Amino acid sequence: MILTALLAALLSWLYAHPQRPHRVLWVIALLLGFIIPGFSEITALLLPLVYLGVAVALRISVRRWSWGGVGAAILLGSLLTLGSPAHFARWQALGPGHGVAGLVKGLLLATGGATYCVVNWLGNGMLLILVLLGLPLTSKLAPGPTQPSLLHRLTRQPWLWPLLTLVGVWLAFLFCHVASGIAPALRVKNLLYLYFVAGGLLSAYSWASRLNARYMALLVARPVQALLVGWFAVAFLSDHNVHLTHDDIGRESNTVVQAYRDWLSGSAARYDQQQRTRVALLRTASPGSAPLRLDPLLEQPRTIFYYDISADERLWGNVAYSQFYGGPAVYVLKAGEPR
Repeated sequence: MILTALLAALLSWLYAHPQRPHRVLWVIALLLGFIIPGFSEITALLLPLVYLGVAVALRISVRRWSWGGVGAAILLGSLLTLGSPAHFARWQALGPGHGVAGLVKGLLLATGGATYCVVNWLGNGMLLILVLLGLPLTSKLAPGPTQPSLLHRLTRQPWLWPLLTLVGVWLAFLFCHVASGIAPALRVKNLLYLYFVAGGLLSAYSWASRLNARYMALLVARPVQALLVGWFAVAFLSDHNVHLTHDDIGRESNTVVQAYRDWLSGSAARYDQQQRTRVALLRTASPGSAPLRLDPLLEQPRTIFYYDISADERLWGNVAYSQFYGGPAVYVLKAGEPR
């Protein structure tokens, strides 16, 4: 993320100062464009789309070695990342005759999953609130009579960023279903949500800049903005219960909020202390001694906890746990509970 932000800032500065050669800075941009897709397959999917949107919006000539070179570096880095043989292991395991069926299934699942995700993201109202809160800034960034701002140049086509945003989310879902056969993990959805919010804000600015001045004045009025700030706090800190069922209370889809809750409530610290106690017991015990009983984890923060080891010291998870810390066989059981 830091390198991506650095690349965006660097390209913005180079676009604003075209009269100077800045060959060294362009070389740095080329290297960043090639390296960044290698950090994540999802980044390798989304970064070329963002570059395409910027090139179309700013009407950049890709024949120039500078901008064209950055685009080529991004494309090459993305192709090398996405073309890794590991991504096609599942297809080889399925054997001949399953390619078309798997692709059709992936297309259907990706379309359904992406649609549900977008509806879910729009349903919690966060993007709408951010857009409305940003309208006063929109009016201040309105294009001047002689020199339009970079933001205005990027959003001249009202269809561009909505299209690229939705296509990017769908492609990410399709890649996950085709390559691994499962939906995107939560960490992938977090990255997609950031991409969705950024694309949504650009789309909203494009449409808001075309609003009638009277409607704009109504939306940026202080009472409206004050209500939106309150709504933002409620939507951000409360649960987004999609199915409105009692069992889903407290199981919000916003894992970023949950991570802050785990941290600030002390849940993560208590979980860490429990794990440290376990490790200390293992390291003080002799590797050849009798199996060591460990207490169950009482604190299980949702953003950190995955699975605990079991009550059977012969299972692979228990074996790997004891081998990693160099201790005896381990199992988890409450004190006094029969095995």
